[in-house]
Amino acid sequence: RQDLTDNVAGATTRHTVWALGKAESWGAQAEAEGIASDALRRLAVEMDNILAVYRSAMPAAPETALRALLALDPLMHQSGATRLQFDRLNEVLTRIDDIPEPLRTRGRISRSLAALWCGKAKAARTELESVLSSGESSPELICRALLCLSQAAFQMDQPTWSAQYAREALEVA
Repeated sequence: RQDLTDNVAGATTRHTVWALGKAESWGAQAEAEGIASDALRRLAVEMDNILAVYRSAMPAAPETALRALLALDPLMHQSGATRLQFDRLNEVLTRIDDIPEPLRTRGRISRSLAALWCGKAKAARTELESVLSSGESSPELICRALLCLSQAAFQMDQPTWSAQYAREALEVA
């Protein structure tokens, strides 16, 4: 009986490692290459496996859950499932505080982008300003946050601020 339990646990761990590794690779590739990316199609094919990693990781392994969601980010935005992605990111980030940086910051920026796509520009702007004021981010994350902040300001009919944030992002890049 113990052997069976060990085998199941081992298989689950191997599946998680495989699915998460592939998902992160495909997610990065899809983000870099855009909507015509083969990696985006692979994410779509493996979405159920990647979501299984997310579900099995919550709440015991929030870092793994967040990594799975971030890998799916390009697909979720492209497919129009932004509200669902926002809800999942919100669940991970609001219920669990022990996610290490910079992963937590990546999650907050991703949640802000999802919030923007859901029409929650003010909430996104507040969170992005908080991310930037923390001073803990890499240049890449600062640039991402500034670009999202530019979009939030634009949605809030503040074109001057939108342009300012975009210029700041270019300076960081």
